[in-house]
Amino acid sequence: MGVDFGKVKDKQQAMDEKAAQRAAGGYKYWSPTVGKNSIRILPPWTDEGPNANQFDREVYMHWNIGPEEKGATFPCPEKTPNGPGGGCPICEYVAALRASGDPADAEMAGDSAAKVRHYSNVIDLDDPVYVAKDLKEWKEKHAGGGDCPYDLGDSKVQIFSYGSMIYKDLLDIFADNIDITDPQSGYDVVIKREGTGKTSTKYRVHLDLGKGACPLEFTGDLAKGLIDLDAVSTFKDYTTMQNALNGTTPAEPQETLPPARQQAAPALPAAAEVEDDEEPPECFKDDSVFDPQDAECAGGEKEGDEYDACPFFAECQAACQPKKAKRRGRKAATVPSPEDAAVSALEAEMQNAVK
Repeated sequence: MGVDFGKVKDKQQAMDEKAAQRAAGGYKYWSPTVGKNSIRILPPWTDEGPNANQFDREVYMHWNIGPEEKGATFPCPEKTPNGPGGGCPICEYVAALRASGDPADAEMAGDSAAKVRHYSNVIDLDDPVYVAKDLKEWKEKHAGGGDCPYDLGDSKVQIFSYGSMIYKDLLDIFADNIDITDPQSGYDVVIKREGTGKTSTKYRVHLDLGKGACPLEFTGDLAKGLIDLDAVSTFKDYTTMQNALNGTTPAEPQETLPPARQQAAPALPAAAEVEDDEEPPECFKDDSVFDPQDAECAGGEKEGDEYDACPFFAECQAACQPKKAKRRGRKAATVPSPEDAAVSALEAEMQNAVK
């Protein structure tokens, strides 16, 4: 009995359709829980285009934009590598705040400035396949209809969104010529999380060397199971972002960007949206280093380079004495008055006479 090529083609088409559904939004986000987490970072999702053969997609995000307590979030079309361009009103607003020279404006600029995120396809090795609960959650969320983009027992590919500290740790591993994403000879990655919240969360990243290099166990077609990370971030047009920044809707009259301090200070993003995996830098709360006028702390231009404000600027500012004030703590030398100089000269002449 021969192979039923019709059924083979139908199955292939069904897999292609599910892959397209996953790329269109049928995916889950993964984040490490407190304690030990073991994941497998999957290979590049594309071998074509400007982001070919990368294990991550780098995106710059503007968080909590607008006068509301919980504002909107936008990928930055200008700062994101290979973004669509076309101008960014939020970046223009941040530049205006920084140019004002007011410390309050500098803090607002730091809140609104674009901050980097990295996205990778991963499998949580403690939750590697879709179970009945996942399918039930998907159906409840999509009560309007549609087919679930995954089947019971399929490998559960999720998106890991992480900050620059974890990214640096991963790059350090790659620098040793270890391709941790290789399906046959890659490594499991262990992420240990301590604490919760923006400032108390810390991460440690290392390979599971005890297990060593090992093949990836994957159910289905790996190439079709990868999420298209280029399609995850939805860039908005200039007018939409400007409306959100001004707190207006398309039906309301359009206004220009407000000058510094005329817009209410945006509230800090919720803990789930901010870079909660961002570890404080080594200089955190070190008042011998903190300088509110330095671009690497407060953001701005320095020696031809453009810096975003450190996400921990406000906390450092509250905890530290300004660097310049501390450096000037030594008593400045004083220039003697003519009268003091004459007295000093007379005393010196008398001392010499005694000698």
